[in-house]
Amino acid sequence: MTTLQQTIAKAFLADLASNRSLDDAKIEALRKLLTENSKTKADDLVKIFSSDHGVVT
Repeated sequence: MTTLQQTIAKAFLADLASNRSLDDAKIEALRKLLTENSKTKADDLVKIFSSDHGVVT
């Protein structure tokens, strides 16, 4: 059974992808961040949105 957080993340990422709001690299970085980490940190989001390619180092 999926959690509420997983359901919201899936819908959010699908909406971003369908609207082409972000490039594919940033969407993938967000997907990894939202699905693989138990707690998302603001610094991680800043790295994704401020980078050219969505790569988090």
